Amino acid sequence: MKILGIETATSICSVAIVGDDGFTIERHVNSKRMHSEKIIFLIDECIKESMSEWHSINGVAVSIGPGSFTGLRIGLSVGKGLAFSTGIPLVGVPTLSALAYQLVTKEKNISECLILPMIDARRDEVYCALFQWKNGEILELQPPDAKPLDQILSLEIAGNTVFIIGDGAEKFKEYCKKTAFDKSYSYIFPEGEVSNCNAIYVARMGLKKISAGICDDLSSIEPLYVKEFFTTGKK
Repeated sequence: MKILGIETATSICSVAIVGDDGFTIERHVNSKRMHSEKIIFLIDECIKESMSEWHSINGVAVSIGPGSFTGLRIGLSVGKGLAFSTGIPLVGVPTLSALAYQLVTKEKNISECLILPMIDARRDEVYCALFQWKNGEILELQPPDAKPLDQILSLEIAGNTVFIIGDGAEKFKEYCKKTAFDKSYSYIFPEGEVSNCNAIYVARMGLKKISAGICDDLSSIEPLYVKEFFTTGKK
């Protein structure tokens, strides 16, 4: 089984194909305002380089947010179109869950530790959710939300080691440097790949769902915006 993964929640536009036999290919570009122009090119590139045909793709997994409103709409629209035109199932994967899964596949000895993925939500806010890796499963302790940086410290994480990941982690790290905060818990800011969302892990989570017979309704699946979209009216 092969699954196409799509990740467009942040400035990284990432596409991947993963298989249940371990096959993996991923292509991405870092171009915040060009997702709509690049995503089809990246999909075609992955299909060609994997030497696959569309009939060999068994499902589509799309990162559904939270994140960039425009990016989420683009990714889900493309995913729906592909699923509808080819008749294959589509599953939505929460972006912060995929980030947490990305960490547990990269880091060792994080059992019982907490995972706090963050995505920059502009101004002094981040999108975040709280997870724990326990007995081979990612447990969601607090659902995705948009929080001001000063409210992150109010999360129930005292006495724990907390891994902070995602493109909002650096913003929170700088905030911590300027703020006196409770030392009863330890923050770890891993570097490298866990700083950015990656379609490989969206596809892998989608593979698990589709293999279990789980898929989403194309007519009802929507991005997970978390907060309302505001537009600036004409003056």
